[in-house]
Amino acid sequence: MTTTLHRHKWTLNQGVFSEPLDNGQGLALWLSRSSEKGFQIWERARTIPNTEFIVDGAIKASVASVLSARERLPGFSNRLRELFKTASTDQQWVLPNGGTAEQSGERQDDAMLVWSEDDVRSLDDAWIRAHWPHATSVEHIGLNLYLVTGVLSAAGDQIAQLAQVEGCPRQLAEQALANARHNCDRRGETTALIDLALIEQNQNNLPRCMTLLGEALEVARSLGDPALECDVLSNLGFACLSTGELQRSADLLEQALLLARESGDIFVVKLVLERLGHAYFRLGDAPRCLSALHESLALARSCGDRSHEASLLWLLAILHADWNERDQAIMNGQAAVEVMETSGNLQTPWYAEQLRRYRAGERIQQILPSSAGPPKAAAGQVFVAAGTVSVQPANPSPHPALSQGERGTGGQPIEGPGLLRMALTATTAMAKFLASGLKTVSRSEVERRLRTCAVCPHYTGLRCRVCGCFTNAKARLPYEACPLGKW
Repeated sequence: MTTTLHRHKWTLNQGVFSEPLDNGQGLALWLSRSSEKGFQIWERARTIPNTEFIVDGAIKASVASVLSARERLPGFSNRLRELFKTASTDQQWVLPNGGTAEQSGERQDDAMLVWSEDDVRSLDDAWIRAHWPHATSVEHIGLNLYLVTGVLSAAGDQIAQLAQVEGCPRQLAEQALANARHNCDRRGETTALIDLALIEQNQNNLPRCMTLLGEALEVARSLGDPALECDVLSNLGFACLSTGELQRSADLLEQALLLARESGDIFVVKLVLERLGHAYFRLGDAPRCLSALHESLALARSCGDRSHEASLLWLLAILHADWNERDQAIMNGQAAVEVMETSGNLQTPWYAEQLRRYRAGERIQQILPSSAGPPKAAAGQVFVAAGTVSVQPANPSPHPALSQGERGTGGQPIEGPGLLRMALTATTAMAKFLASGLKTVSRSEVERRLRTCAVCPHYTGLRCRVCGCFTNAKARLPYEACPLGKW
């Protein structure tokens, strides 16, 4: 038989039946299991509304819940039970065959349905296992359709830890590295080395960052894992921009791009392309810089990543302003603001105001921390000086494009491209946190977000490969959102 979710139609395997649901409520499937002691056992898998996300190109997934139910089989003994039974307190279900069943046991909330949107990308058990290695069960239930269960089991304890630990989770990364080495888990060791390296980079410990990434690259290459090697090369190449190794940065990122294209993962490709754009800009290669950024922008639009689309448009505005191409700068800046508005970005008014000032040719006074100025905040902290929110970045150059052009320091005026840069430097996560009134979401909401991340193949256990954020920090902030739209 066939069934449809979001206009996609599948052919279901024998013993798998669809349950009609109201439009927009997702999909429910009944799976016939074995019979035992006068009962037919069924499982009901239902997608959770608004949890669908792209895994890789045409491959999609949706978080699902699974419950078991028992249908009484015809027979004399069962007819006697039916006559003398007391009222059941269990949930009753109407089955696809017209019969009824009682819920048996607790509902599981750690499952997913995974499918291919077209016939070109076919799925198999090996592909599923490679993306969710900790899943307890992978079941083929239809043409290019799989039910994956137990995807949160291995992550349960870590989710509880992440929900309790605030800030950058150094201790969790170090513990993950120690556990991976103790268990001879080379893949886990590589991922933990990358996570720990990025923590060091965020805290401006570049030598330690480079050492850790170098170790990670050796392990990834010894495993012969192109996706893992790509993750290391991308982060190592981007870190080289902070150390001033510009040509090495471009070389490493070009290697990463080749591996990313081979994988077909557009999220990885667009991230590497953006980083290559930064490298080419620093090398003074404007044509290759624009080519990389525009391709990244096209991919962001194709996969619906509105946040990345807006940030790329704003970055293009900054670069065109640096090249004294005002019309192009204004056009890209306006496009960025429009994307922010339509996606409900709370920072839209701030960006729109900086664009207005740039368009009008204004000069403003911005006091940033300097040796002669007010005391410097610790990395990533925020303080207010002369009525202006100032940020001491955790990384001296979180956006390498900001390392050139005008910067207001010690009371110097900011104008031209600096106005557009200021929209980025004053809207880091901590500055936005200050603007939100120092509020965080509830503990239950943090756990819900982290559980959603845990089933995503782009999640390392601490970090999201798509946005680059450490999820235990991002999941706490009310204005933040998953770039894939999962929360």
